[in-house]
Amino acid sequence: MTYYVMVSSEKKLLVINHCLDSEDPILSHQAATVMELSKHFPSVIVLTGRLGKFNCPTNVKIICTDWENSKRIRNVTKLLIYGLKTLTFSRPGVIFTHMADAQAAILAPFARVLRIRHVLWYAHAYKSRYLSFSSLFVDSIVSSTSGSMPIKSLKVRLIGQSIDTKLFTQNKFLANKVGRYLHVGRIDISKQIDLICKIYLNELKTFSTSDLTFIGSIGNPESIRYVEELKHLYRHEITNQKITFLAPVPRYSLPNVYAQYDVFIHAFSGSLDKTLLEATAVGLPVVTLNPEYLAEFGSWSKVQASSIGLEDELLAFLDKTDSEVTAEVMRRLNTVKERHSQDQWVSKLLKVLNGDILTTKN
Repeated sequence: MTYYVMVSSEKKLLVINHCLDSEDPILSHQAATVMELSKHFPSVIVLTGRLGKFNCPTNVKIICTDWENSKRIRNVTKLLIYGLKTLTFSRPGVIFTHMADAQAAILAPFARVLRIRHVLWYAHAYKSRYLSFSSLFVDSIVSSTSGSMPIKSLKVRLIGQSIDTKLFTQNKFLANKVGRYLHVGRIDISKQIDLICKIYLNELKTFSTSDLTFIGSIGNPESIRYVEELKHLYRHEITNQKITFLAPVPRYSLPNVYAQYDVFIHAFSGSLDKTLLEATAVGLPVVTLNPEYLAEFGSWSKVQASSIGLEDELLAFLDKTDSEVTAEVMRRLNTVKERHSQDQWVSKLLKVLNGDILTTKN
């Protein structure tokens, strides 16, 4: 049985997330979300796993559990202590768990018993066991696109991604198709960095003005080995500065980074990466095989997304005239503003938090 409790503007909001750090290169959007939601609730409590740099509004209270992935028993214990105390004594009117499905799985049954509305954000193609368990207890699950939500449920609401189009605003006006290529995101096997390098060298190495840069973090031992192998395989290209690996930068610095490059290239085939939308929003042409992006924006090769290979997509892009590239880039940029802006995302999320039924294809 699903019940809907209307959330008054006088109610408290509890946000549960992994990280509250405005400078984190991967999770800074969680801090940005807290800032936006704090404008709509008189009182916000944040139960976060890690606290970094955050300019805390006066109506926000922060509780940090110091979550460490290697210490499961300690994590669960601290989350239960802080979480149950908050649910029992602070009595939030609604809970928003932001990309923290493990935390949701731990606390969702208690929120259900206490009849506190609970909304979970999840945007991954991978179906985690925590998501499956949480879905039994939460009231709604919000995600960006259908391919970013691996379960089918009447509780699912698709609300797009949250891109700060005031920060990621157009700063590119004419692309050099054989110029500087960029990839931003984690450096691991799932991102198919090896495929990008191979295709880049096949098609663009001979152009003296071209180079390829990867900016991102290396998160685990497997990824470290993967990058070491890539650096050994492409050691000559790295020495000649045709291929470069750089450390991650804070999200607020990315618009200036994007301005230094001509094309965004990407080969992750899972959920809709925010970096794809951020690059699109600043006016970079995006070459990708990501099915969620292609379903939303279309392809350069104008074929079905399921049939697209990255090399074919790159060749189709290179075959376009400058005017064709400019027209397509502007069309995609406007689509980001219409469907994935931070303002529209927050507006839709507030409706879900309030218990409104959003019409969505699922």
